Amino acid sequence: MPTSQTKYLWNLNLLGSILLVLSILIILAFSPVRGYEISIYSSLPIIVWIFLFTSIGISIGTIFVVSAFSLDMKVCYLACPCILIANIMLTSLGLIRRYYTNSLNDSMIHIEISRDILNFGYLRSDNSYPITHILGANIASICNLPIEIGIGVVPIVLTVIFMLSSYCLTLASSNNKRITMLSCAMVSTLVLTYYH
Repeated sequence: MPTSQTKYLWNLNLLGSILLVLSILIILAFSPVRGYEISIYSSLPIIVWIFLFTSIGISIGTIFVVSAFSLDMKVCYLACPCILIANIMLTSLGLIRRYYTNSLNDSMIHIEISRDILNFGYLRSDNSYPITHILGANIASICNLPIEIGIGVVPIVLTVIFMLSSYCLTLASSNNKRITMLSCAMVSTLVLTYYH
């Protein structure tokens, strides 16, 4: 394929990266929360979501185009980190905005169980998510953070581990780099939705 297509994809990825950086800067400018907010999503300007989702769309689209038309794989070296950073931003939005809990029932139960691990040193028998609570308790204990922040960091850590381990699994099981890059796009939080 001609290099003009690759150059176009580089420029498009650069635009996606700039949009991602702008959305991060706007999120940081509107953080922490300065009053009561009904929704973490409606409290941010709509342009943040447009920039963020456009950046993710450009990155995922680039990976699909490069894989489908056998273009230079180096273009994906900018797309994959953009997907990872965008997913980290989406997952850590509650911490950045300094929401300690976002749905009272579920978050409070996770905090309570993790606090029990720190205080008593054991898991309850009815614990459905032991790794979440152990990891949250360990992060809070090692970093000397409140347990609320320790539990808030767990989804970020697990998202990064999930995405990187899926990439490494595909890399180990396939010699085709295009398939490996496609796995990077497919494990994106937006592709897998809430139930990943």
